[in-house]
Amino acid sequence: MTGGLSTLTHYLGRHWSRDQLAYLASLDAPLTGPRGLRRWLGQQDAGAFVKLYFPDEFVLDFAPVHRRFLADIDDIRTRAVSGQRGVKLARAIPRGHAKSTFYSRIMPLHGLSYGWSPLTVLLGNTQTAAERLNKNIKETALASPAWCEDFPEIAGGASWGSDRIDYAGRTIVAFGVGNGAIRGVSNPVRPRLIIGDDLDDDQLVRSQVQLDAAVEWLNKSVLQLGDNVRFTSSFVFVGTVIRRTSIMGHLLARPDFDRLVEAGVKRFADRQDLWAEWEAWFLERARDGAQPTDAEADEFYQAHKAEMLEGTQVLWDRPDAYYYLMVYRLAAGKAAFQSEIQNAPDEAGGALGRPAYIRRADLPPPGELERLAALDPTEKGGARNDLAAYVEVLFHPRTRRLFVDYVDSQRRSYKDTIAAIVKRLKVHRAAGVYLDGFWVEENAAGGIQADLLNERLGAAGVHTVPTKFYSSRPKAEKIEALAEYTDRGQLFVVEDVAAQLATEWEAWPHGRNDDTLDAVGTVVMQLKDQGRLDLVAPTGPWAIG
Repeated sequence: MTGGLSTLTHYLGRHWSRDQLAYLASLDAPLTGPRGLRRWLGQQDAGAFVKLYFPDEFVLDFAPVHRRFLADIDDIRTRAVSGQRGVKLARAIPRGHAKSTFYSRIMPLHGLSYGWSPLTVLLGNTQTAAERLNKNIKETALASPAWCEDFPEIAGGASWGSDRIDYAGRTIVAFGVGNGAIRGVSNPVRPRLIIGDDLDDDQLVRSQVQLDAAVEWLNKSVLQLGDNVRFTSSFVFVGTVIRRTSIMGHLLARPDFDRLVEAGVKRFADRQDLWAEWEAWFLERARDGAQPTDAEADEFYQAHKAEMLEGTQVLWDRPDAYYYLMVYRLAAGKAAFQSEIQNAPDEAGGALGRPAYIRRADLPPPGELERLAALDPTEKGGARNDLAAYVEVLFHPRTRRLFVDYVDSQRRSYKDTIAAIVKRLKVHRAAGVYLDGFWVEENAAGGIQADLLNERLGAAGVHTVPTKFYSSRPKAEKIEALAEYTDRGQLFVVEDVAAQLATEWEAWPHGRNDDTLDAVGTVVMQLKDQGRLDLVAPTGPWAIG
């Protein structure tokens, strides 16, 4: 039988005594099919449901955190079947730890299979994301021969739509954040189960307007969906805390929710000195295009593995889990690691450390470099105004290294700023030097100044067109990225550039000005967003996404 006789016997032994099992055997009770023991057992025990119907996906033993997930599913099912009051759960679980698998695939499929949730509502960050959750349920079910054998009436009789699944009075329906059609949804009963999966994204948490609207939708539309008479509906929200001011942050702060916040790394390695050596070694290999493909191929790690793993403790202790988490931190950066893996985004900030300097004589040959520029504009040049910061950064594509080559940050009017940039680019033109990219953020002043600058450059015979862009990315995120790339040996400051950059760098985040840092951060993030900057690719369980 598909699903494993030994697994079936193991889980039957949890629920029945040896004498009861012997009695069933004497009756020649069927093991599989619509009236089989496997189907009955899967109803009683979510762990059995997982192991019996999807053995190829769940090959490892359940980690403690997964047993917690399964306990939540069993508790919600028991409450639904007995008509007890439902629960409200907020589960902040690290990326790559199967939270969506258990809560957004297994749980709604279990409710559909056994009918304890006549109406399940799936919520995603967008309508597309919500429909993907719905599709995952369909594909999980229909790809399992054991499930199709035991639930032929659903496998062959359900309507498997893009945004809903319907079978004999049981429905799963998907909505994206902000979808007004969710109000009053029923079939005709109120939803028994509402599941929100990764409702936050970077754009939403950066915009207070969007976040406020999403939270209002959550409070007024989603949390009012349930049974408001007997309160038998259960609400489950899973995700990571990508920012404290977020939908997940809002849910974790609500006293009516049962809250769980887990970190992927429970305890870091004792030998941080070895990990620092490994990081330098790994980055050098990545820079040469020879990043180890996995833990087995990592010569440094294999040579020092026992010492490097001393004292470590992870949430999901699978093979080389700590190693792959450290690769992810190196690839995604400390800020992303703190939010996506540790669920502690506020712990990633702080001072930038010291900039890394390089002599002009030690720069790569000019022919191998791209010259990129950014302007952080200001409207006025008064003593209380921001600086107008223009920077030029050299980029070496082969090694993915950046060199801050020129800084001009002063309090002056936008007309004087434009005149200074035109003058510099005319000097470049006379020397046969041209910009390979030039970005101006389109804030209140930036768009107008970019247009005026373009006109002046054209009139001066300099054919460089500034690229206007709008960014909702917080300034702190751009600036703190400079420390990340400095630590990785990818960002350097040429020794003879204007001292304003060093002044702002050393004073961050408490200095009077940060405009030069912001301009350099613009170049860095533009390259990062283009996929041209990061050296390291995540491997192992965190390789996708």
